[in-house]
Amino acid sequence: MSWQVLEVPIDRIEVPSVRVTNYLPPEVAEELRQSVGISGLLEPVLLLADGDRLILVDGLNRLIAAKEAGQTTVPAVIRPGSLREALLQNLQTSTQRGNYKHSEVRRVIAALEEEYGLDTEELCRRTGMSYDRVSRYQWVNRAIPEVQEALDRGEIPLGHAALIGRFDAAHDQELLFALYVRYRPPLAVFEEMCRRREEIKSLTAVDPNAYRPQPPASPQADLACENCARTITHRQAQFLVLCPACYGEVWRSVHPEADRADA
Repeated sequence: MSWQVLEVPIDRIEVPSVRVTNYLPPEVAEELRQSVGISGLLEPVLLLADGDRLILVDGLNRLIAAKEAGQTTVPAVIRPGSLREALLQNLQTSTQRGNYKHSEVRRVIAALEEEYGLDTEELCRRTGMSYDRVSRYQWVNRAIPEVQEALDRGEIPLGHAALIGRFDAAHDQELLFALYVRYRPPLAVFEEMCRRREEIKSLTAVDPNAYRPQPPASPQADLACENCARTITHRQAQFLVLCPACYGEVWRSVHPEADRADA
């Protein structure tokens, strides 16, 4: 028999330190606790048995509600399996329901990669997640903490965060994150901003002066900056007609004192 339903002591159930949890609003969690206190746990939790270990796959909210309601056992569906299988099944069931933390998903993916050697294709095959989605979490695992935390708070979409994580240098990631926060561009626009950033880096790697503004070929009437009233040439004004990523590079090149002030 491959599985069975048993009453299992709560203190025998092992909750993996890395897992994905579907979070309930406080009022829903309280209703669940009261319901369990009145009628018991109506839906079993899912466990995998690995020798003497009983590893939780699905049902942490129910388990917590039962414990808070004073119960010492819970009904559980028990199947044979290892911790690796528990992580894979937890990833599959939790991401299909929604209302989870992105940080938990990417940590489970990282654990399956680093501890069990699963590659992107295997993760997709075993969980049903798309290649693009798994890849995005893998890139976010390389992002700076500010981006990862903003993703958890819902302040930046997964696709944008993944694009930032593709850059190796922290200062590149910081710049792109600041540009996202300032402009909130759609994904296609942000992809172009990231592409331009890569282009600028490749140009300046060969010639540090490749992207510095050049003086005008012929005299032009001076203009006043609409922001600070500084007098600028007509050629300099043209450099303001750029996407945000390019604008940041050009602005720093004509205002080197800003970099010195930050140092």
